[in-house]
Amino acid sequence: MPSSYKQLYDEQGFVIIPSLIPADSFRDLTAAAERAIDRTRSGTWSQRRTVGRQFPPFDDDHPDSWGVQHIMHPDLAEPSFAQWYTSDSLIAVAKDLLVCEEEELQMELFNMLINPLSHEFALRWHRDDIRESANETEERDALSMWQHGVGLIRDE
Repeated sequence: MPSSYKQLYDEQGFVIIPSLIPADSFRDLTAAAERAIDRTRSGTWSQRRTVGRQFPPFDDDHPDSWGVQHIMHPDLAEPSFAQWYTSDSLIAVAKDLLVCEEEELQMELFNMLINPLSHEFALRWHRDDIRESANETEERDALSMWQHGVGLIRDE
């Protein structure tokens, strides 16, 4: 039996963490997500990602949304997102997977993807650290670098 989630990840390339969201938190998060989606679609929450644009700037020329941004912002008034994101159980898993201490964590970018109402929508695949035009060898080299703790910097 593996001794940690990190060991499982290293062996399998993925990890499933049962009960990372407790049942009572799951109910609260589901309700908060539904309210945030409703606010985004109604226009009362402007921090959204719009269909027709994958990257900022986002604008009102595209009424449909594929993402809700800044879901921990106090103005959204959904504290359950921040409560879960900063929970001891999530922090413990992050520390285990990253093999670090809590003071070394910088957790950010907690946004929510949603299903657009339009059916003709797709995001193009992207990775911040690998060129879109990378060939298989370049992708494998990048993966190997990351597995050994060395980040890549693109100059594109």
